[in-house]
Amino acid sequence: MPDNILDSDENWEPDTKETFVCHAELNAVLNRGANDVTGCKMYVTYYPCSNCAKVIIQSGVKEVVYYDMYSDKRKKDGEAAKKMLQDAKVDIM
Repeated sequence: MPDNILDSDENWEPDTKETFVCHAELNAVLNRGANDVTGCKMYVTYYPCSNCAKVIIQSGVKEVVYYDMYSDKRKKDGEAAKKMLQDAKVDIM
């Protein structure tokens, strides 16, 4: 959850989770401090969603290493993320 937002069961419900949760990719870029992440490698658990792909591209990260894909229900979003990352020449491993 973002700072100062209650980490309640209600906010983790399937219908509201995506609205409230701050993904790891966004958290990493926002909390980098004064460090420049241009050209860096990012390690994540799941393939980035389309919103995180935009953050990755805009931050200058050049490589993303992921462990697993999301389920089929996020296929369309995953395809958009893949296209954006490929077009921006961000390597995905």
